[in-house]
Formats: sequence, structure tokens, C-alpha cells
Amino acid sequence: MSIVGGRGSSDSPPGGTPRRALAWRLGEGPRLGSGPLAALDTLARSGLPVLEGVVLSREAHEVYLRETGLALALRSCDPAGELQGQARLLRQAYAPAPVGRVIHELITETLIGLEAFSVRVLSEDGAWQDLRAIPEVRDAVREAWLHPAGLKRQVRAAAAGPPPTWPVLMQREARPDHVGWTLAGGERPGALYDVRPARDDSPPGRGLEDLTVEAGAALEGPARLRWGLEGGKWYVLGVEPG
Repeated sequence: MSIVGGRGSSDSPPGGTPRRALAWRLGEGPRLGSGPLAALDTLARSGLPVLEGVVLSREAHEVYLRETGLALALRSCDPAGELQGQARLLRQAYAPAPVGRVIHELITETLIGLEAFSVRVLSEDGAWQDLRAIPEVRDAVREAWLHPAGLKRQVRAAAAGPPPTWPVLMQREARPDHVGWTLAGGERPGALYDVRPARDDSPPGRGLEDLTVEAGAALEGPARLRWGLEGGKWYVLGVEPG
């Protein structure tokens, strides 16, 4: 499950969290709850063609909070105060800070393993695309964990206990020849945008219409799916509520 191999895979970062609990390949770890990232994870574990990616877990976010000192700063916040202003000050203070040794190592190992021309970073609050170097991905992961909406959630929960955390996905980006949308679930799933690709080498039973039906069954509800045709094969690029 862990992306970290060799002797380092059993090492624990400061705080005692097992390293193998910090990152895993998309579709191979614990379920992620709800939202676009969770939907991609569900499709991947169901065998749908989702681009390769690695999830930095909620536990990884906790490590980031500890290593940067942000966890301590959040405990000093006033949940009854003005949330946006406090979130802005936290963002200004921690945006220049390093992500910490453990998170930096996980990001580096992920990018080496993906061997991608470019990657994107996805969280429940946003997406950062066309990232081509380790510093760019590192900065995007930091942005995902310092997003104003997320910081406001953490400030709001400051007096109730540990701050909420959320996973972040680092995923290979496709370079598709064609892109289109389909509607999964509902009474009449099918193409919303007929791309009519010049080349579709999908095996029998794995064309776009069949994949859409499979996706609807996996998601157990209506959804809009964005697809890309790369190398004659369809991949799920994104999921939105139907």
C-alpha cells in the first residue's frame, strides 16, 4: 500500500505515525470519504481507468502541521473571532515555511515513481495543474493545506480538539488527443459531448459508454465524468456531482 520502499518504509516520522500510513497509491488505501478526490479513488479501486496517482493522507497533513508548527498556532486561534482574518494571517505566516523533511521526501519519491511529464495536485478545495518540477509540486501541496477555506475550518474547530485534516492527491496528468463528458447514473447515462475520436482502441466492453455505466455503478449515484483519450485508451480525468 505504501509508496515508500526499502528500509525507509517502516520508519516513523516525529509524532510516531507509521510512514506507511502517510501515502499510498490511488485506489489502494483507506476510503477517503466524499468529494472529487474520493470519487476518483472509488473509481480507481473499482478497476476504472484512472490516471496513476499517490494520496498524501490526513495523517500526512497532521505531520505537516506538527513539523511546521502550524498545529500550535491553530490552538492559539479564537474560533469565535473573525475566521477569514485569522486564516489570512496564518496563510501569510506559513506560506514561506518549508513543508518539512517527511513531506518533502514523500513528494520526491512520488514524482520519481510516477515518471510523468507533468502532474496535478488535487484537494477538496482546489486543483493545481501542469506541475513539472519538485518545487512546483511541493508548493502546490503546501497551497492545498493552506487553502483559505481549509484554514477557516481549522480555526473554527480550534477549541474543539485536533484540527481537521484532509488528503491531497498527486496525479499524473494526461496528454489526451480528445476530451469529452459523460453522465453516469440516472435513467439514461450516456455522452453529453460526443467527441467522435479518430482513434479508439478500447477493447470490446470497455468503450466510453460501457465505462460510464461501470462508473455509475461504482459511484452509486449520478455524476458528470470528464474523460480523456490517450494512446487509444479512455481515462477518467475528473468527476463532478451529476
